Amino acid sequence: TPIESDFAMAVKDDASARREMAKLLTRVIKDEKLALICAPEGISKTTGLFENHGRIAHWLNVQDDGAIMYAFADYKGAYDKAREFNERQSNGAYRAIVLESFEQAYGKACKKLCIKQMDLKQLAESGHSSLWTAIEAMQPAVIEIFQEWHADLWAEVGDAIPVFFTVHAVAHNWPLSA
Repeated sequence: TPIESDFAMAVKDDASARREMAKLLTRVIKDEKLALICAPEGISKTTGLFENHGRIAHWLNVQDDGAIMYAFADYKGAYDKAREFNERQSNGAYRAIVLESFEQAYGKACKKLCIKQMDLKQLAESGHSSLWTAIEAMQPAVIEIFQEWHADLWAEVGDAIPVFFTVHAVAHNWPLSA
């Protein structure tokens, strides 16, 4: 593509690769609103996005229409990048929060309570129509932990605009849970 050609012609060393990556990211996001970027580690893809997050959010009109989500291969990456994002947000306008899958959050809550997660057999035998209603009835302490975590999360966000960080699987399935 012309974008790829322009990028290749402008890159001469590590510094120019990082500079051009930031330009490329902002260009394709502003013009295309959606982009799949495949590039080697350490070329500052994420850093370029974080440094331009305010402009990107403006271009995408997320303050009015939604939010921005960054997705990573694993939760460690999501948590590390969320921490990095928050360190870069000196004005406090945005706050990164990590969204875990229901399975991940449920597992953590059960571990904290020293109880076993319900499996499909238990769910089927419970007579409840969903895992959520079974948990509400049979493990109400899990719901209390979810409520506590929910309150803590929004207290951390405060007046900032939330920016979601998660793993690829959660981002991929996001439209299915809306």
